[in-house]
Amino acid sequence: MNGKQKLAQVGRGFCMGCADIIPGVSGGTVALTLGIYERLVGSIRLMDAQLVKGVFSGRFWKLLWQGLVGTLPELPAEEREGDPLVRRVEAALFIGFLVLGILAAIAAAAKVITMARDGYPEATRGFFLGLVAASVKVPFGYMKQRKWKEYLAIVLFTTGTWLLLGLGQVDVHDPSLFYVFAGGALAICAMILPGISGAFILLMLGLYDPVLLAVKRLVYEQDFASVPTLAVLVGGILVGIVAFSRVLHYLLKNHHDVTMGALVGLMLGSLRVLWPFKEASANAHARTETLANVLPQTFDGTFFATLVAFVVGVVIVLALEQVGKRVKA
Repeated sequence: MNGKQKLAQVGRGFCMGCADIIPGVSGGTVALTLGIYERLVGSIRLMDAQLVKGVFSGRFWKLLWQGLVGTLPELPAEEREGDPLVRRVEAALFIGFLVLGILAAIAAAAKVITMARDGYPEATRGFFLGLVAASVKVPFGYMKQRKWKEYLAIVLFTTGTWLLLGLGQVDVHDPSLFYVFAGGALAICAMILPGISGAFILLMLGLYDPVLLAVKRLVYEQDFASVPTLAVLVGGILVGIVAFSRVLHYLLKNHHDVTMGALVGLMLGSLRVLWPFKEASANAHARTETLANVLPQTFDGTFFATLVAFVVGVVIVLALEQVGKRVKA
């Protein structure tokens, strides 16, 4: 990649980061819209044991430095294809500049979304509800056939997710580092799945607020106490890229429609925690999404603001889907 291509890649990452930080808007969908989805999936698959082995060689660092400050040497297509280290350095650079943009977007948006969650909780949840509800049609549309197995997957995952999300609460102020690690590993898998976002996974697991708060404290308050949480999250993300993404690739390749049905069920079941109106709780550490859903008591300004936010969320997803179709066409 030359200088302009690197800057463009950071810009693409920024667009994906803006999507990934909002539950319901998939970074994978944005990658599809931007025309880099297939290369992204291919690059993620190259983050493997061969790459780890290459890190301990001087040639890897020489190639990486060449790619960072200039461009990698041009090789004939057949020679490049037969050189696994060059392909993995290319993949690392492709993902690295993309991640740089994603991190910039997350840092920029963390404070805004945290303020919205604290100051306008019902409207923010309404916005998220609209995003996720409209996004259900994305994996459903990717299903090439819809027979009894696909519908069974939808029913089972909808029911299972709905029940699991009502079982307990996560302390939003102090989740265990192991839980953060597992959440990061699961959330990164959403990057390669159009229609489901990493933020949605974190929200479903109760880690969305702790992660945003940790980013906000580190970036805006220089509170380095947040570093262990974020470091463990990044560790989980790296493990997820190497391990879980391969499992998902296998499922998508060999059981595509059933996997998409499972995603539909996962998203439908998650609507339980995204309902905007919740019962009051005396427990300050209770995660709001796990509280019992209630109907709005009055049709006041909060209700109408929530309704508008819901509609805006739906419109955003539908608009992104239309843009994606035009790009693919």
